[in-house]
Amino acid sequence: MNKLLFVAIMFMTSVAGADYVKWDASTSDPACVDGYILYFNNLHVDVGNVTEYNLSPLDLESCTLYNLYVKAYNKAGLSEKSNEVPYVVVYDPPEQVQNVRIEKVE
Repeated sequence: MNKLLFVAIMFMTSVAGADYVKWDASTSDPACVDGYILYFNNLHVDVGNVTEYNLSPLDLESCTLYNLYVKAYNKAGLSEKSNEVPYVVVYDPPEQVQNVRIEKVE
C-alpha cells in the first residue's frame, strides 16, 4: 500500500501586490502525488499538482485571520496536514475617523 508522506514548510510571499502561499513538495515519489489541497479555515481549494498558489483571486474576507495548511492527495487518499501558517487579508484601509473633539473632563 502506498502511503503519502508530507512534510511542508509553508511561507508567504508578495509579488507585485499578490500574495502567494508556497510549500515544499510531498516527500513521496512525485509520480505518487496527484495534487494538493489548500485549506483555510472552513474552506478549501484543489490547487492541482503545484507547490505555490496565488491567494489574490480568492474572495477572502478583509481583516479576517485565516490559518492555511496543505494536504497532498492521490487515489489512495490524503496526507496528514502540513504546518499551519496564519494569513490576514487587508484589502482596504480603515474607514475615516469621525467626530474628533475636545471635551472638558471635570
